[in-house]
Amino acid sequence: MNNDLSGIVLIGADTLIDELGGDLAALKADAGLPAATFDDPDAAIPAEAVLRFFELAAERLHCPDFGLRLAQRQDLAVLGPLYLMMLTTATVGDALQMLAQYLRLHSSSLVVGIARDREGALIDYAVSFSHRHDDRQVIELGVALITAFVRSWAGPDWHPPYVQFRHGAPSSLALHRRMFGADIAFGQERNAVCVDSAALRIPLQSPGVEAHKLAIRMIRRRDALEGGALMPRAEAAIRARLAYGQTCSVETVAGALGYSVRSLQRGLAEAGSGFEAMRDAVRADLARKYLLQSQVSLAEIADMLGYAQASALTRAFRRWHGVSPLRYRRDAQRQSGAQR
Repeated sequence: MNNDLSGIVLIGADTLIDELGGDLAALKADAGLPAATFDDPDAAIPAEAVLRFFELAAERLHCPDFGLRLAQRQDLAVLGPLYLMMLTTATVGDALQMLAQYLRLHSSSLVVGIARDREGALIDYAVSFSHRHDDRQVIELGVALITAFVRSWAGPDWHPPYVQFRHGAPSSLALHRRMFGADIAFGQERNAVCVDSAALRIPLQSPGVEAHKLAIRMIRRRDALEGGALMPRAEAAIRARLAYGQTCSVETVAGALGYSVRSLQRGLAEAGSGFEAMRDAVRADLARKYLLQSQVSLAEIADMLGYAQASALTRAFRRWHGVSPLRYRRDAQRQSGAQR
C-alpha cells in the first residue's frame, strides 16, 4: 500500500512560509516534495516528504507551532465531497464518525478513530505508517482542524474537555491554549481530542437532499475504485484498538469491520497481507513512537500493545529494530540532546 497524503494537507503552507520569511522552493527541494506540489491540492504526495517538509518548516522558521498556525488557514471543507457528506449527517457525532470511516479515501496515511469516553468521545488522530521524521506538526494540524469543526457548531467559546498529544510540550503553549483550552497533556499514549456528549449531540443543518445524494454517489464511487480499501481499514481498526489498550484479535477486528473472520483473512490474503503480519507491523510502529515521543514506561507500553510481560515486548522490539527498546530510547534521547 502506498504511504501517501493528499496535497490538501499543505493548503495555505506556501503563504504562511512566505509571511514567516522562509524559502518555499528550498524547503520543497530539501524535503523531497515535487516541484509542482502546490499546483494540484488533490494530488497524492509521498507522506515521508510531507512529514519532512513540516519538520523542516518548523525548524528553519523557528516556528514550533507551525502546524497550529497552518490550521488557522484551513478547515475541513478542504475534504470536498467528504466534508459535504459529513454535513448531511444528523449530528456532530455522526459527522465525526463519517470522517473516521472515509478519511482514508483522501489520505491513505492518516487515521481517525473514535472511542467512547466518560466525557463523551475521544477522537484519535494518527499517522498510520512507520516513518523517520517528527510528525508533531501534522498531528497538531489535524487535531486542531477537528477541534475547529466541532467549535463551528458548538460556538466560538467551546473548548474540548481535554486534549492529549504523544509528543513533548513546546516551550510556549500560548497558541495551544488559545485553540484547545487549558487542559492539554503531552507525553501521552495517543494524540486525541475529547468531545463532550453535549457537543456530539448538536444537530447539523443539512445542505439539502440533492447535495446528500451527490455526496453519497461521489463517496461510494471513490470507495468502489479503492476496492473497499480493506487493508487501510483493517490497519486503522488494529491501530485504534491497540492505542486504547483493547483486545486486538482477528475476531475483534473482523467484528469491528463487519466481516467474518474467514472473509477478513481471505481479503487480506488477496491484498498480499495477513492479520498477524499487519498487527505485528502496527505494534512495531507504535512501540517506536511511544519510546521516541513519550515517557511511558516499557511495562506500560507492553501492556498497551497486548504483551503479557515487558520481556516479550523486548524480544519483539529486537526483532523489529535490532536493538532493545531501552537502548533505542536512550540513543534517541542522546541524539536529540546533541542536536540542540
